[in-house]
Amino acid sequence: MKRKTLKRSTAETNGAGREASGRFGAGNKFGLGRPQSQVQKLREAIVACVTPEDVVGVIQKLVQLAKSGDVNAAKVLLDRAVGRVPFAVIQLEDDVYDPDEKFA
Repeated sequence: MKRKTLKRSTAETNGAGREASGRFGAGNKFGLGRPQSQVQKLREAIVACVTPEDVVGVIQKLVQLAKSGDVNAAKVLLDRAVGRVPFAVIQLEDDVYDPDEKFA
């Protein structure tokens, strides 16, 4: 099977085959990534093995673990159900914590 080479950039590379920005340079055999056809085959295999009932069972187990106090399960469940919180605001009495505030 012949390997396709991807052209990233014509920028000069250092002796290690990397561009000045640190990315793999053109012609570096390690910078190709996983072939997309392989990724698609793996996704198809997973979808073929997982039924909607399997997904429901996994979610129910995640809920059960979160309710029993598993913090990681609660985090995964809430991240997937509600979305990730970009940052937290901590309320301290009447003052609001500002992470960018400079202290003297």
